[in-house]
Amino acid sequence: MAGTLSQRELGHLGFYAVSLIGGFISSASAVASAGSLAARGAVPPDVAGTGAVLASLTSTLVNAPLVARVSREHRLAGRIAWGLGIIVALGVVGAVWLGHFCRG
Repeated sequence: MAGTLSQRELGHLGFYAVSLIGGFISSASAVASAGSLAARGAVPPDVAGTGAVLASLTSTLVNAPLVARVSREHRLAGRIAWGLGIIVALGVVGAVWLGHFCRG
């Protein structure tokens, strides 16, 4: 519901914002909602795909502090943070690249 309302009122950026927030709570639910909205034609497929990637990347970022807190090993947490950071950076580059070329 939030994705549909944000898409209607704020356009694609509104949908992306809701996807980012959804990634903090439940990336699986945010991705499923994006797919459902695309299937119903409420959002374009490329927008839904980008929203799904954003939700997944946000969820990935949540893992670094969790590992640091649970492991209490700074070296391990740092290595995982670097790895997750690379994954997130590549995901953002891929989402922007696909968004640019899929619409063009």
